[in-house]
Amino acid sequence: MIDFEGKLLQGRAGDTIAGVLLANNLRFFVAGKQRSPRGPFCNMGICYDCLVLVREHDGAEPRMRRGCMTAIALGMKVNRCDAFGE
Repeated sequence: MIDFEGKLLQGRAGDTIAGVLLANNLRFFVAGKQRSPRGPFCNMGICYDCLVLVREHDGAEPRMRRGCMTAIALGMKVNRCDAFGE
């Protein structure tokens, strides 16, 4: 189970963050250069349209990760991110 912006989402061992989000009809992961909503395109780690902010445990700094390449873990907190800053 992961926490996506305060909502608990169920997943299975081996599922990726992108897989869990897509299974829950969440398609917008990151804001692109023009602030356009972006979501997974290739699902194999090449396009970077699935970037999310991940905090793997309490006290850790959130890190940008590719959702399609990152397996879920118990207690993981995930948020959408702005890949190009404010």
